[in-house]
Amino acid sequence: MNHTPTWTLTDMDNRDETGAPHQITGPPDHLIPYLDGPVRNDLRTAQAATRLDQLITAYRNHDIDCARHLGPVLAIYTEVIRDENA
Repeated sequence: MNHTPTWTLTDMDNRDETGAPHQITGPPDHLIPYLDGPVRNDLRTAQAATRLDQLITAYRNHDIDCARHLGPVLAIYTEVIRDENA
């Protein structure tokens, strides 16, 4: 049975009042607006914007390996909570 994966996105650059990194959990498609909103607004270079576009593509494709590879450059860490094939 195929299920939509559930991932947790941790943004090390955006923190709450206690200093904890911002985290959100959900299907990859539901996490993209955060990447394309607050994360994109924090970018300073064209190279970072290109990397973010690649990361968003990895999320759209449910490519966790690519997301884990691309994200840390942007201080974004992605973990699987539930795999789509589980």
